[in-house]
Amino acid sequence: MSLSELELDVIITHFQPSRTTFITRIRDFVKPRFSLAYLRSWVRLIKHGTRGNQPWKLDIMTKPREKKAEFRDEYLSQVILSLEQINFKRLNIHIFTNNHFSYQCLNSSSQLITYEFEKYNSMNTLNNSPWENSNPSSPWKLTWEHKSILKKLALESDLNQDKRLYLVLENDSPITASNLEYWLNFRKALKPLSLIPSFVRIEYSKNLGKWMLPNIHDKKEAKLNLSQWKKFKFRNFSFVCIPDYYSGIVIFDFDLLKEYVNSPAINCESSRSLTWWDNGARAAMGLQFVNIPKGFTDRHVHILEKDGKSLHAGAWVHHLPNLYCSVQQLRQKLPSAYEFNELIEGASEKGLKYSS
Repeated sequence: MSLSELELDVIITHFQPSRTTFITRIRDFVKPRFSLAYLRSWVRLIKHGTRGNQPWKLDIMTKPREKKAEFRDEYLSQVILSLEQINFKRLNIHIFTNNHFSYQCLNSSSQLITYEFEKYNSMNTLNNSPWENSNPSSPWKLTWEHKSILKKLALESDLNQDKRLYLVLENDSPITASNLEYWLNFRKALKPLSLIPSFVRIEYSKNLGKWMLPNIHDKKEAKLNLSQWKKFKFRNFSFVCIPDYYSGIVIFDFDLLKEYVNSPAINCESSRSLTWWDNGARAAMGLQFVNIPKGFTDRHVHILEKDGKSLHAGAWVHHLPNLYCSVQQLRQKLPSAYEFNELIEGASEKGLKYSS
């Protein structure tokens, strides 16, 4: 099936931080320290040797995110433009935001629909933690609002559902035609195994002059748990299953969409039973931890090139802000794309047999 036959529904969450002032920063420093949780943390330190979650501490990503905040609309426009450059039969773009966003579609076959949730403007400017659950106005709650549209789309009755895709995407990771063709080709090939092709985000580090992988947080073998990385041969291709790998990109066909909206993964609370991931990550995990086939740690897998030694070209997706590799403490731990392929080559390999 060609992309020109497809109708694509794209769902993107777009958070814009509210403007901060000196008074705001003072408030966010003082307020968390006048609480029972702050006092209990000292008791916990004495008893257990750790203070646990500390929402009063400066998060390592707070300042880097602040520096990139003014470019958020620009990144989102690039993501939409990338989609509009693909020849779809129909492109429906759903933007879930806490602020106004405007974009003039270039194609008559494209439409942009925005859903504004102004209540998600409350955040601690020093520690905007995705682990925080007590604040109902936290911007991380916004990442779950799009589930209502997915539920609605899953109820639609259409004879052409086999020519429709649903893409849940971050607002700064553009998808290309080669990404979608990769997914379509290998979704069909992996369907007998109940596995789903996934993607790998990359960032470019100007400091190192290399492409880096922000979602593998430590390249040291002791931290990677390489023994759990499994490489499989199936029919005429190979793929690797990496435990707990976050990509931030989810694609559903109609069958997968129906499965998703009827699974625990659709809800912020019930999804906790599937994984330890934080609120924002769980909102973008799709079916990764739902109905996992026996012998696998995840349902998402990554396809390899024909030599079985490197990632398929269609699986790479650029994270435009190059955010994580801009932080020195993180950058020195991240593997480069070359090092990642070396890790794949070293993963244990086994063959898969399938009887239709």
